[in-house]
Amino acid sequence: MRHAKSSWDDNSITDRDRILNDRGGRVAPLMGKFLRDRGFEPDFVWCSTAARAMQTLELMLPVWSRAPVIETSDKLYLAPASIILSFLRRTPAEFKNVMMVGHNPGMQSLVSRLAGDYHSFSTAAAALFELPDKSSFETFEESTVKLLSLWKPKEIGVDV
Repeated sequence: MRHAKSSWDDNSITDRDRILNDRGGRVAPLMGKFLRDRGFEPDFVWCSTAARAMQTLELMLPVWSRAPVIETSDKLYLAPASIILSFLRRTPAEFKNVMMVGHNPGMQSLVSRLAGDYHSFSTAAAALFELPDKSSFETFEESTVKLLSLWKPKEIGVDV
């Protein structure tokens, strides 16, 4: 998932410290509910430490039926697809439903790479992938991953 829409109103703060704007604050929990209603609630989350990514995740947590284990890393801030993928591969084996919360262009590149073709990835977009049976996050082959769904807030009616 890409973080929700952030604010550019305060030029005195760093990019890493930008928070969500009003729209992003409304869309994030709606996307969390949308995912929940479609049967996806993560049991583990990797999240960038940027304020807008952390805030996106924090706004989704209350709508889920259980709290996932959360790991954050500065290295996920504006990370390229290869770094995001390296974190995914480090997911502990006991977790099956994993969410990444990060930034473009890395998230868009990762989604396109795993899907096998180009996909644009707007703010608060979420892509759902499935690994083949008996694959682990550590050992899966990228070519065997299946894109099940890609949801963009405007396309699913939650961009308010």
